[in-house]
Amino acid sequence: MVIPLSEDFLKALHKTVLEDDPKTASGYKQESMIEGSMQRALTNIYGYEPFKDVIDKAAALMLSINVFHPFTDGCKRTSLLATYFFLLFNGYQFTITEDMVTLTLKIANREILDESIVANWLRRNCRKNLVLRFYSRFIFPKMYNQLHKNEMFLTTLALPLLELTKRIWPKA
Repeated sequence: MVIPLSEDFLKALHKTVLEDDPKTASGYKQESMIEGSMQRALTNIYGYEPFKDVIDKAAALMLSINVFHPFTDGCKRTSLLATYFFLLFNGYQFTITEDMVTLTLKIANREILDESIVANWLRRNCRKNLVLRFYSRFIFPKMYNQLHKNEMFLTTLALPLLELTKRIWPKA
């Protein structure tokens, strides 16, 4: 069972990005594409799933948020955090590195538009974690609504990640 990120959760992630950087413009370009980004990653058409496993789905989510560009600003950082949390909730340990920032920028600049490239990078840089796997099977599904609607929980986890991205993000 794959644990998706809700539209509310993605909006709360984006809100955290906005609050962390006052220069970031708020608002939506295509609000429907927030949920559409997650739904694309979970595509299942009569049993056919183009994104077969959690890693493929994470890659599709990251690419979709960057390409569909649902937010006025902050899509790159939001997609990075969304990928992190999607993997976390589904039992994978993932560390945000300079390479990941570079990959995110290439996706946003449309230099990479192939999910398989992103998925291969993710496969090399994340791993299943036994404790997270336990949580993803037994704890996270029971806490889904609390996890997805509790902004304090989200902010507590997301802010250290945003601080990390500030240190490794290329200066404009």
